[in-house]
Amino acid sequence: MTNKLTSIGVTSFRGIQNLMVENLGDVNIVTGSNNSGKTSFLEAMMMLSAPESLDNAIRVAKLRENVKYRTPFSRNRLVSYQLFSYLFNKKNEKLKIEIDGKYGAVHVDLKIEGEFQKILLDEYMIKDLLNNSRYSRSKFNEIESLEEEVETFVGEHSYMLNDKEGIRYETKLNFNKYSLDDILRSGGRNKPIVKYNFISSIDHIINDSINLVIKSREFKKEVVEILTVFDEDIEDLVIIKDDDRYIHCIQSKSNGLMPLSIYGDGIKKVIALAAGIISSKDGILLVDEIETSIHKTIMPRIFHWLIESCRDFSVQLFLTTHSLEVVDEILNANPSAVERDFLRIVTLKKNDTKTIARVLTGREAMKLRNNFDMELRG
Repeated sequence: MTNKLTSIGVTSFRGIQNLMVENLGDVNIVTGSNNSGKTSFLEAMMMLSAPESLDNAIRVAKLRENVKYRTPFSRNRLVSYQLFSYLFNKKNEKLKIEIDGKYGAVHVDLKIEGEFQKILLDEYMIKDLLNNSRYSRSKFNEIESLEEEVETFVGEHSYMLNDKEGIRYETKLNFNKYSLDDILRSGGRNKPIVKYNFISSIDHIINDSINLVIKSREFKKEVVEILTVFDEDIEDLVIIKDDDRYIHCIQSKSNGLMPLSIYGDGIKKVIALAAGIISSKDGILLVDEIETSIHKTIMPRIFHWLIESCRDFSVQLFLTTHSLEVVDEILNANPSAVERDFLRIVTLKKNDTKTIARVLTGREAMKLRNNFDMELRG
């Protein structure tokens, strides 16, 4: 793929500091101990995919919140402004997000820096807020009667693409929890440099993505075949109409049409991965905690299928795991990926001042594991 991410540097983002990762491959297994920054590493890539877009930064900030509160009971959900504040590494003296990377020959960098200030809104600022925003009655009354200082982010958002004569584009930022959503609504969405899709550890439970798989007829056959490792009676994926509802079903040899909802999480995980591959064609797929819902006994088949399918769809793949078993299973299940030298093991480790990365090729990782039984997770 032409838009492959070959390197990424994260000077400051969430808990990551002064990280540089080079020599990335078509398939990248990101490993490390708990809290080493694996998920943040994936999020940093998404931040870099549309560096000119504040809206993209907020969507990245919401990823974990969406996973946590994708239920009917979401009253504790944080607002966009609060989530934005957690993108910064609070250990730094000056608040900043700084990420850069290379997509082939194109160098991209993103910076957001500034500070949170307490600002007293005067009557004209309050009036402007109320005129340009869509609030519930309770929120309208809250703003109308504001008398205390409001926390406000004051700073600068800048980015550069070196295929545009190396010009740095800069935008002043000044917003609070009341005004941020209006800014996002008026800004629109920018086309990303490269297409990204993110699959969380529970996406297969909270999202139903079977439609994409069913529409891709030839690929669906492969997906159905891999699903037989869970249940050899599975022979098709279909959607049926029942009154005014559409029900996603599995066609079983023994039981006929059965709702997908009654099947186990492993089957749903494979369908979510398949939909992610289709959506990421000629782009990048990020999968957090790949081992979730996949039993060790079927890992070889699933991992081989996943990597070969990504190759077929020209998808660059990033997987996170903290399991050494998973790393071993991926290496052993995909000898051709090791031999063709497109697989990398990226190990993250933190100290007080930086996040360190070690990048091994598949061959190097196999040699360490087979000859010295060395730990790959840092």
